[in-house]
Amino acid sequence: MVVSQGRGVVIVDAGGGTVDLSSYEPEDSASDTENKISFREMTRPQCHFTGSIFVKDKARQYLQNKLADSRFLEDIDHICECFDKTTKLTFKNTNEPAFIRFGRARDRDLDVGIKSGQMKLSGEVVAKFFEPSIHSIMNAVISQQKSSANNVDVVFLVGGFAANDYLFRTLTEFFKPTGLNLYRPQNYLNKAVAEGAASFYLDHFVASRIARWHYGIKIDEYFHASDPEHVLREQTSFIGPVSGQQMVPNFFDTILSKNTKVAETTEFRRRYVRNFEDEPQFKRDPLVESILCYRGKQQIPKWIDDDASNYPVLCYVETHAQIPPIRRSNRITGKTYYEINFSIILSFGLTELEAQIAWTENGVEKRGPATIIYDN
Repeated sequence: MVVSQGRGVVIVDAGGGTVDLSSYEPEDSASDTENKISFREMTRPQCHFTGSIFVKDKARQYLQNKLADSRFLEDIDHICECFDKTTKLTFKNTNEPAFIRFGRARDRDLDVGIKSGQMKLSGEVVAKFFEPSIHSIMNAVISQQKSSANNVDVVFLVGGFAANDYLFRTLTEFFKPTGLNLYRPQNYLNKAVAEGAASFYLDHFVASRIARWHYGIKIDEYFHASDPEHVLREQTSFIGPVSGQQMVPNFFDTILSKNTKVAETTEFRRRYVRNFEDEPQFKRDPLVESILCYRGKQQIPKWIDDDASNYPVLCYVETHAQIPPIRRSNRITGKTYYEINFSIILSFGLTELEAQIAWTENGVEKRGPATIIYDN
């Protein structure tokens, strides 16, 4: 399989639980003498919960009904396991019957197709167990093709589910009229993740990716009477207990926008201010910020309470860096408070999110490491 310059490839990782899709195109070499090939993402990746486990689920639903009046209903867990480990893997076409070998030679119930310890199913029936997963892959690949800037003519199928001949043959026949050529490795399909991880570390073939969502943090905005959106939300505004300034809550401050092309070395940063009533407080407690990702349909998300269910917490960024404070005075009460100015820096180009905290000290930018804490 060769991917030509200006053409794209869709990688379909069909596993047990999910089907993950990513689209790539070759990237121009920095030098004519370079032999290294690198790729960049063409569009946002997708993840669908339609892996091979759902074929087993469909089979179980069918068998539950078929065996409802049979004494073998109590063996349905074992029968489903046998289907999953043998019948599902070896199923090839609709023209031949499939058999689930689960019992002993004397096990028999001809009313439900059980004879000599095995259950006979028509090829058409077994094919229906595969339909939701196959249609999901078809639709997802076409979606990747349509949303990619360059022409996609190659689909590469990997993962444990890719070893199934019926899946591969059905997808091949479907994609042919669309101009898509489907390929899969000849051996060791279920090692795609491990081999891909090793390749990423050693070769760095993928040079840039596409951000799947909007990423940012929740902040309180300073109220501006000239901003129509602020005026509409004035009833929710409040006076900051430390600074004494009028604030508007629930603003989503975007650090990285969806569909942005992200290279390994690209940093995305935003500057923030935090106020404290006393100096020991921020010296004693770590600085913790929640990183949110917006998964809704708004093109430019701004207000979290407009679509609250689509702003899950991705992770928390925590640092113990000692950022020098600025001493301020509350203009209403005259009380002293302390302000720290810092930037959150996020890097999304690698397989894992990386974060740093930056601040300026005596005119020089300094950085401290930040810990990424994922919410369980």
